[in-house]
Amino acid sequence: YSSLSILGKMILFGLTPLTALVLPVAAHRHAQNGKIYLIFVKFGLVIFSLGIIGATVFSLFPVQIIKTLSGVAYIEVAGWLPYIVFTMAFFAFSQFIISYLMATNRPRATVLLLVATIVQPVLFFIFRNSFNDIIIANFVLQLGLFLALVLYIVRKDFFAGFKICMQTKDLFQFVL
Repeated sequence: YSSLSILGKMILFGLTPLTALVLPVAAHRHAQNGKIYLIFVKFGLVIFSLGIIGATVFSLFPVQIIKTLSGVAYIEVAGWLPYIVFTMAFFAFSQFIISYLMATNRPRATVLLLVATIVQPVLFFIFRNSFNDIIIANFVLQLGLFLALVLYIVRKDFFAGFKICMQTKDLFQFVL
């Protein structure tokens, strides 16, 4: 597990500085009543792209990555590396969305993180006899958190933007 944990954290810690920038930049833009959607889109594309690329490289070459970075003694866990790195990528994506929502005065989404934080040890307790099941459960939990946050932000931002554009009768603005 130590090898998998370290390799997974490489993905998480590689994305964390970018996610940390979102809060001050988006908060500043929000305070100036600027276009905060552009912050979300630009940072989101960079964070998502780098996360997917990194996790995909680790997933395509798990044996080579483990041999190079951890040593031959850990080769037997190579099959689990894709789950671990994508778990960490989804967690980083979730951090990004939560930082953006906090910067734009929408802290209610942190309830989703709270639920995931409570569910995680329960899942670990339920699957305590199977390392494989714990890895899968954690992957599903982080994917679920990410998807729930995406639905939260899409529902709030999409419909709010649509409502504003319908009031101004400017559908072209909505499309852009």
